[in-house]
Amino acid sequence: MRAKPAQTLPLPSVTKKAPRQSNFEWLRIVCMLLILLFHFSVYSGIDEEAAGLSAKIFLWIFQYAGKVGVNAFLMVSAWFLCMTGGFKPSKFVRVWLPLFFWVAFVGLFFHFLPALRLEYNLYYWRKTLLPFTTNSLWYATMYLTIYCMSPMLNAAVRGMDRKAHKWLLLCMFILFSVVPFLTNGVGPFDDQDSFLYFVFVYMFIAYIRKYDLKLFRYQWTGWLMFLLSWTGMYWLGVWNEAAELDLAVRTNYTPLMLTCALGLFTAFKNMKAKPNAAVNVIASATFGIYILHEHDFLRKIIWQGWFYRTKEWYYQQPTFIPYAIGVALLVFVAGAVLDLARQYLLERPLFALVDVISSRTKAKKAAKAKAEADRAAKIARAKKAGHRKKKAARGKKQNAKGKR
Repeated sequence: MRAKPAQTLPLPSVTKKAPRQSNFEWLRIVCMLLILLFHFSVYSGIDEEAAGLSAKIFLWIFQYAGKVGVNAFLMVSAWFLCMTGGFKPSKFVRVWLPLFFWVAFVGLFFHFLPALRLEYNLYYWRKTLLPFTTNSLWYATMYLTIYCMSPMLNAAVRGMDRKAHKWLLLCMFILFSVVPFLTNGVGPFDDQDSFLYFVFVYMFIAYIRKYDLKLFRYQWTGWLMFLLSWTGMYWLGVWNEAAELDLAVRTNYTPLMLTCALGLFTAFKNMKAKPNAAVNVIASATFGIYILHEHDFLRKIIWQGWFYRTKEWYYQQPTFIPYAIGVALLVFVAGAVLDLARQYLLERPLFALVDVISSRTKAKKAAKAKAEADRAAKIARAKKAGHRKKKAARGKKQNAKGKR
C-alpha cells in the first residue's frame, strides 16, 4: 500500500478579517506577565546570595520567563502573519503608532520636569521616528521588520516544497540556535536579539501551520513540552554554573527556550476558549504595555526607583512571591489603562477619520469609473447604431440597383 501524503494546509494570498481568537489573546496576556516578572527579577536589585527561600524560588521560576514570553509573542504574530497575502500600510501604522506615541510622549512629558529633563538630540529623534535604526525597544523593532518582510517570507514558504522547507529550518536551527548556545554567543551569530533568529522562528511556525503537524494539534503535548523544557532549562543552568561550561542558557535562542515557548504556544493554540470581548480588549494593550515599561526612562523609574530594594530583609520575607506578582500586575494594569486610553482617545478617532476620507475617496473613484464606463458604453452603442444605419443604407442601395 502506498503511504498517504502528509496533509498540507494552503497559505492563501488573501484572507478576510476574522474576529480575534480569545485563546491567542489569553496567550498574549500571559506572555506580557511573564516578561514583567522577568524584568522584575533582573532590574529590581535582588541579591540571589542574600535572598530567602521565597525570593530564591521566584528567581528559579522566572529567570527564564521573559525570553519564553518574547518567543511565544513572536510565534503568535507569525501564526497570523504567515496567512496574509501582503503588506498593509494601515497595519504597519497601527503597530508603529503606539511605538512613536509613547516614546515621544514620555520624552516630552519628562522634558518639562526640570530635575528629569531629557536631552533632545539627533539620536533621540532617530530612535523615536525610525525605530529600525536603533536597538531601543528591540522587540518592537524586530516585529516591525518582520512585518515588513512577511510578504517575501510568505512567498518563500509558498514556493518551497516540504523537503526544502525542512532543510532550511534545520540549517537555521543549527546556525542561529545551536551554535550560539554552545559558544555562548561568541562567533558570527553573537547577537541574542538577532533578526535572523526571528526569521527562523517565523519560518518554523509557518511550517507547522502549512503542514498541520500532528505533534502540535493537542493541548496536553504543549503543556508537557513547556514543563519539560522549563525544568530542563533550570537544571541545565545549575549544571552550567557548577561545571563552568559557559553555555548561553538564558538567551532567546537557546534550544530549550525555543521548545519551552513552542510548548506554551501549542497549549494555548489548542485551548478551547469562548470569544471574550474583555480579554480581547485587554490583550490589544499588551504591545503598549511592553513599550511603556521598556522605555529607557520609565524602566529606570519603575524597576530602579519605585520597586528597587537592596536591604536583605526585603529578600527574606516569605511574602516575596505575592509581592513580586502584585508588582507585575500593577505595572500591567497601569500600562493597559494608559494604552487603552490612547487607543480610544487617539487611535480610534484617527483611523475613523482616515476611514471616512478613504471611503469618500473610493466613492469618488467608483463614481468616476462608473461615469467613464457609462460614457464608453454610450459611445459603443452609438457606434453600433451607426454601423446598423450604414448597413441598412447599403442594403437599400443594393435593392434599388436590383430593381433597375
